[in-house]
Amino acid sequence: MIFRLRSRSVLFKLLPGNVFVLLLLIFLLILFDLPFNTYDHKILDLFSRLSYEKDTGGKNSGRVVLLNITGETYEAFRSNYLPRTELAGLNKKLAELSPQAVMYDIIFARPSDALSDSLFAGSLNEIENIYLPAGFSLSEGQAKFRWEESVFLDQLRDNFPSRLLGQQKIGLMSAAWAEVQNDRFAGQNIKTGHISAPPDADGIYRHFPLIIKVDSIYFPAVSLAIFLDYIEVPFDSLRIVPGFYVEIPALPESSLEKTMRIPVDDLGRVFIPYFWKWQDTPAMIQAQNLISMAGSEETFGNLLDFIEGNFVFISDISVGASDLGPSPLENDLPLVSIHANLMEAFLTGTFYHQWTAFQYLSVLFILAVIVNIALIFRQTFLLYSGMALTLLAIPVLGYQQFLNNQLFPVISVFIAFSLLITYMIIRLQIITLRDQAFIREAFSKYVPPKFVDQLMENPDLLKLRGEEREITILFSDLKDFTTISERIKPAPLVNLINRYLTAMTEIVIRNDGIIDKYIGDGIMAEFGTPIFYTNHAELAIKAAIEMIAELKKLNALWKKDDLPELICRVGINTGRVISGNLGSDQVFDYTVLGDPVNLAARLEGANKMYGSDILISEFTYERLNPDTFLCRKLDNLKVKGKTEPVLVYQVAGYRNDPALKSLLPLFEVSDEIYDAFQTGKNEIAIGKLASALVIYPDDIQLNLLLNKSKDLL
Repeated sequence: MIFRLRSRSVLFKLLPGNVFVLLLLIFLLILFDLPFNTYDHKILDLFSRLSYEKDTGGKNSGRVVLLNITGETYEAFRSNYLPRTELAGLNKKLAELSPQAVMYDIIFARPSDALSDSLFAGSLNEIENIYLPAGFSLSEGQAKFRWEESVFLDQLRDNFPSRLLGQQKIGLMSAAWAEVQNDRFAGQNIKTGHISAPPDADGIYRHFPLIIKVDSIYFPAVSLAIFLDYIEVPFDSLRIVPGFYVEIPALPESSLEKTMRIPVDDLGRVFIPYFWKWQDTPAMIQAQNLISMAGSEETFGNLLDFIEGNFVFISDISVGASDLGPSPLENDLPLVSIHANLMEAFLTGTFYHQWTAFQYLSVLFILAVIVNIALIFRQTFLLYSGMALTLLAIPVLGYQQFLNNQLFPVISVFIAFSLLITYMIIRLQIITLRDQAFIREAFSKYVPPKFVDQLMENPDLLKLRGEEREITILFSDLKDFTTISERIKPAPLVNLINRYLTAMTEIVIRNDGIIDKYIGDGIMAEFGTPIFYTNHAELAIKAAIEMIAELKKLNALWKKDDLPELICRVGINTGRVISGNLGSDQVFDYTVLGDPVNLAARLEGANKMYGSDILISEFTYERLNPDTFLCRKLDNLKVKGKTEPVLVYQVAGYRNDPALKSLLPLFEVSDEIYDAFQTGKNEIAIGKLASALVIYPDDIQLNLLLNKSKDLL
């Protein structure tokens, strides 16, 4: 594609549009909170794997030990279930090794035999800092917790605060119910925290809620609870600001040298820093091996070095018992590793900070400035090079930031900038290729061939003039296309919209209409001009029906290419307008002006409210043969600029279409109900409406009538 950049006027026309599109993209990114979506996180997963393979990630403290119960452990215990007598022995051995803290990633919810439970409960008191956690069902909204009779829950109510410093009643995940430790064990000298780790939307464990709400009570993650006890900072002294940080203060009586701020998202979740893959875990031992080594004088010293002063996480990772899930580094990760990695993060102060909106939008703005500077030189090579380099810079910046524990929304910024570049290329093409050949080609695409022939034979048609006449105006638009376009890469997106517009244009021209203009993915077309014909209203509706049918065929083809389904809405109005070539001596366009145009555009938008595909005004309906199309009255629509409401009709298709036979009774009874309401026969209308809703409970029009009828009761 060759652009003519010789004229500065091209730049003056292009730059304002670039600024507008950039501001629009920024607005959409903020409005729909698009950055840090699933696709952004997929790229961050890739960065995590690259960093791990190149050994450029964070370094661990060496103070976290994973103590695993495996299938071999069950064989050594000679049991097909986890015997608590053996766990009691394990606890006694651990107590001799003086760990800093021990956490069981196991919930002992049900009682065993009395002797086993008694031995296990007693052994819990022998370890100074032992943690038995609870699991919670969490939701993002405010949840009402299901309280039950439980020693654990009683302690939760008594020992944890209902207020923390910072922002209250916003953010944080809420618990609906819990699986807690058996009363026999909860009554011992244990400590606790939650181990609930709901995955992200795509099933990958990237975030973990540091603090949750249990009704009005704040409850910490078990890794946070362990760390706070280690540094001697009370939980109720924390400050939390969802969307920003959890602050751990450096109190005079604590061992924390300076205040620590842990970045969290709007739900109080921390981005989990994974220091290792499971098979590469630096400190790991099986339970039966620890018991064996602790009982031998030869190996006790080595084991003491391994355990003493460290944080031990005990979990059952045997087949059938282990909780597994995918992480950014691997597919099947025992979830105890989440708590172990978070503990490492606390000990090393290694957390990921998410870029703020101001930061990543500033980058988008700077990249746009670079590309626009390339335009000033009016060199195609510099323009293309600037576009390519800035696009390449986005993932490079993202990876560099990840290595510095900063999370940058690569995909969101890349797509937004790609859309800006796509706009620039399309806009530049339009501006720079306005010569006679292009004009003739453009006319041949947008108007019927017979008008093109007349235009070429009579160039006076291009002179500025206008005339008043009655025509029918059609507006079409795609439902939620902005949202759809953000999920598609620029090249497929341009191909998709071009195929759609081409097909719709052919239908309009085939029905003697002309394309006035494209408004993004929308179309404005006129029937009955510049060559007048009396059946312009019928031809406009015929074109609309064909457009809906053709789009269904296109959707079937696009589905094979995994492209999203498009839904078209059409508004049609008939009235007297000024039509002709309007503009300046240098730039003009064949178009129409007048209030009927505005009404047609508003009808297209009103489809959303009525759940319809095609809406027409009463002025169009009056010019139709009532036996041709299947229509029904919808509403007296109040339109801005008009003192009187306009009666609008829904068009389903042709009345004789066999596929629409089932709609005939619905449309007939709908009209009867509407007319009854309009003539004040409210009781009759309400009776018919109630009967109709039994047969057609999901019909939007009937439900709209139902809502209006409530005002009459």
